[in-house]
Amino acid sequence: MEEFDTNISYSIDMNEMLKLHNFYLSKKFFNKEFKEVILPLMECFNESYGFPLHIKDSDADYYSSVTSTILMALYHMNLINYEFKNKIYKTIFQMKDFGPNRVKKSKNSEDIAAWDVSEGANCWTTSLVIESLLESGYSGEHIEEIKNAILWLKDQQKKEDGGWGFDCLCTSRIFFTARVVYALHIGLNLFKQNISERKDIERSIELGTSYIKDKMELGENVVYWPLEEEAHTPDPTNTVISLWILNKLNQLDDEIKLKGLNYLRKELSNKEIWDFRSILHENDTKYGQHKVIVSFTPSIPLVLLELGVKPLDELCVKPIYWLKKNFEDGWKLPNYREKNLSFIYAMGLWTVTRWQREVVDSVILTDLENSIFLGLRKRIKLLLTMILLILFWNTKDYLSSNIIFLVHDYYIKQGIINLSAALITIIGGIFALPKILIYLDQRFFNANLKSKIKDIQNFWNRILYMR
Repeated sequence: MEEFDTNISYSIDMNEMLKLHNFYLSKKFFNKEFKEVILPLMECFNESYGFPLHIKDSDADYYSSVTSTILMALYHMNLINYEFKNKIYKTIFQMKDFGPNRVKKSKNSEDIAAWDVSEGANCWTTSLVIESLLESGYSGEHIEEIKNAILWLKDQQKKEDGGWGFDCLCTSRIFFTARVVYALHIGLNLFKQNISERKDIERSIELGTSYIKDKMELGENVVYWPLEEEAHTPDPTNTVISLWILNKLNQLDDEIKLKGLNYLRKELSNKEIWDFRSILHENDTKYGQHKVIVSFTPSIPLVLLELGVKPLDELCVKPIYWLKKNFEDGWKLPNYREKNLSFIYAMGLWTVTRWQREVVDSVILTDLENSIFLGLRKRIKLLLTMILLILFWNTKDYLSSNIIFLVHDYYIKQGIINLSAALITIIGGIFALPKILIYLDQRFFNANLKSKIKDIQNFWNRILYMR
């Protein structure tokens, strides 16, 4: 297996984020540097095959769905640069028709556009690949392959109910339908020049969305989406993915969202985490693939935070606590496999880092007392003091010679009311400045204090003497 080159693959953005995580999160959450946490995942990447199913297992199988999931996680965590991202892109396109696994499924001619040979042409893998490529900004020479895959996905829609299954022979499922609808949704921009194909895709999205809405069930002050193999049995994963896709399409009613969150809250009460369970079991697939999907419910906060749930809400805190408590060089997926799975490792890290950013913003911007940020507050107070001193030093001559004249002139021309409004605006801006600085410091935490002060001084010099 090729050794991972950290000098190439750790981007500037990643180094910035690593330091941010080290200060706020890593040592308190994982008891180790964040670089040590992410490195096992990075090291298992193989340029020919992508990321293996299991971490630290040279005999593990490789799947496009696994590599696509990890690509999305790394991209949203800002942990890959342009060069490493292109290596992953290359692998994903290679694995469409080639794979090292013992089991391979030769695709029929009508399925050439789909991914992949490891699991047989299917809607699940193809939708994940499209989503990961487009969300991470792919615009390379294989864009026509993506367009063809989108059109293939559209054609796999079940005519009788508007949903999608694992493939065209399988029963429609909420889980697969939501993933396919999103892949079609983000792929629409590729069809600006072809109005006919674009309208066909939009129609498919409408039918798929209707399928999702029709599956919703009502309870006492709750709504939920059920397990399709167990009628009327509420399921957190199907509920979350349904809320997710309706929100992505701007079709999530506020009342439905509230009642969906009520169900999730009720389901989580008196539990550490929502139950891990098999949400679907496919045997009769087109290429004979046996497909099982088990929900990894600790990653549910990824959607909850998108829906506006506060990071310190129990709905987010309990899953995060589970991730902290059960971290042992990764996380296992109960009821699935004993080994640590690479895509679960990525999903867990993505969840933790996304939650951490939300907490940082929430705590800083609302001035909550938190010992983690005491050191940050001290730095901000020092920085603010230095800024005010620099500002005063650079403007003292100007102010001393002109302030009386300016106030008097403004009063004569504008009147006492406008003068008062101007002064209130200035004072309000001064009081707002600390919050703005705290927020900016969190966003650009690695900037050296001395460098900041010098930049600020240069800025004020340019402003004051730019005549």
